[in-house]
Amino acid sequence: MQADRAILADLSRAGVEIAQLEERQYLKQLEDALDEAISILDHTLNTAETVRDSITCLRKTVNSISSHENQPILDYGFREVTMSLNHYLKQAKTLKNKVQSASDLVTDFL
Repeated sequence: MQADRAILADLSRAGVEIAQLEERQYLKQLEDALDEAISILDHTLNTAETVRDSITCLRKTVNSISSHENQPILDYGFREVTMSLNHYLKQAKTLKNKVQSASDLVTDFL
């Protein structure tokens, strides 16, 4: 069981006060939301990569002119999507690490 209050002492003024640390609960909720966002981004990235791979395989098996004309556009589009998703996934993981560090710091005070 973890406390949600801490006793803070101001040594320069010799004052003591009890402070509630609601930030800890907020940080845990934020961490849970980031876990969900990371999961969604990861799933979406895998889906985009699967669709891109399927289009590439289809291009190799189908010899119609129209599919070859559209291939560079589709390939470029999916490459851009996967690059963006990778970027957002890295940002979300970095933010989660920062939130975990802040949560650990708050927990250390309790």
